[in-house]
Amino acid sequence: MEITDARFVLEFALIVLAAKVAGRLTQRFLRQPAVIGEMLVGLIIGPYALGSLEVFSMGPAFPTGPDGAFNEGLLHGITIVGIVTLLFTAGLETDLRGFLRFAPKGFAVGMGGAVLGFAGGGLAVILAGGGTGLMDHRVLAFGAIAAATSISLAARVFLDMKRLNTPEGSVTLSAAVIDDVIGLVVLAVVSGIPGGGTDTGSMLVIALKGFGFFAVLLALGLLFQKQLLWLITRAGDDSAQAAFALAIGLLAAGLAEFFGLALVVGAYVMGLALSGTRQAQRISEKLVPVKELLVPVFFCVTGMMVDIRAMGSVIVFSLVYTALCMVGKFVGCSIPALASRLSLRQSCIVGIGMIPRLEVGLVAASVSLLNGMISSGDMAAAMVMIVITAVVTPPLLTFAMGGRQQLNH
Repeated sequence: MEITDARFVLEFALIVLAAKVAGRLTQRFLRQPAVIGEMLVGLIIGPYALGSLEVFSMGPAFPTGPDGAFNEGLLHGITIVGIVTLLFTAGLETDLRGFLRFAPKGFAVGMGGAVLGFAGGGLAVILAGGGTGLMDHRVLAFGAIAAATSISLAARVFLDMKRLNTPEGSVTLSAAVIDDVIGLVVLAVVSGIPGGGTDTGSMLVIALKGFGFFAVLLALGLLFQKQLLWLITRAGDDSAQAAFALAIGLLAAGLAEFFGLALVVGAYVMGLALSGTRQAQRISEKLVPVKELLVPVFFCVTGMMVDIRAMGSVIVFSLVYTALCMVGKFVGCSIPALASRLSLRQSCIVGIGMIPRLEVGLVAASVSLLNGMISSGDMAAAMVMIVITAVVTPPLLTFAMGGRQQLNH
């Protein structure tokens, strides 16, 4: 079906309105992050649910192609910019000094969580008979989705409980940052595998390229930080500077894609390189309207890509996948935390705080779906895991810290 200007504007408006309303209702009444509502409303208004209904003479609100798949059309470009904006601002808001200060303990915890999280996700596919081996594209994709951790959920609970500056709070947030970096590199590795499968040697080359690109881009960003800051400040007022900085993030994302890596890696690293500058906070604040518009669209469109009709057939696998992902993350993070001289309770808090997957996990799932490494039904299973881990973590973490949580959205 031809996508006219009027149709695109109407579709975009509907998505923005639905995502914002659902996100707000989720925060206010369910006391959960807005992203959960944004994803779920995408399922509801998508082409496999209400979006298939006829709208006057326009046909279905969100039509599918001849192959039955949802064709995002112009929305695809919007979601790409949304992904880049999300990861660029995440890098900007990272405390680089804290990142480096707790890097040793955080690296051990983050690496343990990434490895066992990846293993748990891949094992679920193998147990279900859906993968031919460790190099199978579905095994790698589900492992990559399970490797990352959501920083935002744990940070919110630690802030509300006034435990952010405790050893367990500092280690958890530091590990979550490192875990997301590892998750982004894993995503880059998986995305760079031609045809979804390859030999161990080729995979190692892609992994080295991913870590190398991350290290080189971060080093160059820090080395030329003053020059980048000079260029940004010459762009004009704060709003113009934020737009110029985002353009640099888009450029870095494009370079990552050019080198065969995931574009989100470049966006995050460039944001991290600029995070220590005096302009970082102002840039992040000025980019809030952009995030408020584009990021919910990304999450909503991602939900729309899931064939809700396939959920019933994957519910058992979804629950097994979720359980193995949670156990892998908890064990992989709490044991290194205990080995780094945290108490048993503190280590359990760290392990629980590392369970949720939201932003990067959803990005990994979306990229895997776009690359054809997983199906729409697989995407449904991944979303079940992401939603469950996001919902159960705040109350579990609050209980482990022995208090009541008040989410003031």
